[in-house]
Amino acid sequence: MSQINITPETLEFQAPLVKESTDHITITNSSDQAIAFKVKTTAPKLYCVRPTAAFVPAGQSKDIEIVFMGLPEEPAAGTKCKDKFLVLALPAPYDTEDKSVPDVWPGLEAEFKQEMQSKKIKVVYDYSARAPETITEAPVPVTAAPEPIVAPVPVVAAPAAIPQPAAIPQPTAVKEEVEKPREQIITSDLVSEVKKDVQAVPEKKAAPAPAAAPVPEKKSAPAATQKTAPVPAFDAPLAKAQPADAAASNSNLLLLIAIVIFLLAWLYY
Repeated sequence: MSQINITPETLEFQAPLVKESTDHITITNSSDQAIAFKVKTTAPKLYCVRPTAAFVPAGQSKDIEIVFMGLPEEPAAGTKCKDKFLVLALPAPYDTEDKSVPDVWPGLEAEFKQEMQSKKIKVVYDYSARAPETITEAPVPVTAAPEPIVAPVPVVAAPAAIPQPAAIPQPTAVKEEVEKPREQIITSDLVSEVKKDVQAVPEKKAAPAPAAAPVPEKKSAPAATQKTAPVPAFDAPLAKAQPADAAASNSNLLLLIAIVIFLLAWLYY
């Protein structure tokens, strides 16, 4: 049975795979007797085999048409197919002109099982013939980003230089006053305040002399015993009040002078 040749090694179906396509299996009988063959597949719903079984006379060949019915949807590029075909061949030396292969197969298999020849054929999807619009995804339109609108910047002329005013000369008196030391200014202010306080002390007027108390009338005494009473000196209180007021004003003045001296000593020391 080595004289039976089954080709090809693989069946190829080109894309698009949603359409019907056809490939062939060829059995060549180089022996001196007829053979019988049978074809099986793992996906009988996807393929139509013509014929599924037949006889091949000695020295002849037989083409088996494998029709791919197409997939429900197009697979992704590179998807592998797992479908397979199995071709079985047996010697058929008897007269089988009036019989079919399914009728004589059980008897031939039982008799020539040791000489049975089988071959597995794989199915391959060919994506090289796929149309460009089907193998590549639709390009995504790329819209150019709008150019940013830039508002023109107004040109503003630089302002003219502002003339600086001329330096105002300071009076000599003001300049000298500014240049005075801080101690002299404070001392002069304190002296002026002391003078104002001294001037503000009111002069106390002498208290008015008290009015003379009425002298009760006495009964006239006899001329021999009547004496004249001494007249009281009403100007005595006035003479005593004047020294008291002068002493008070002098004490206030001394107190202010002492305060001034204390401040001056504190400033300079």
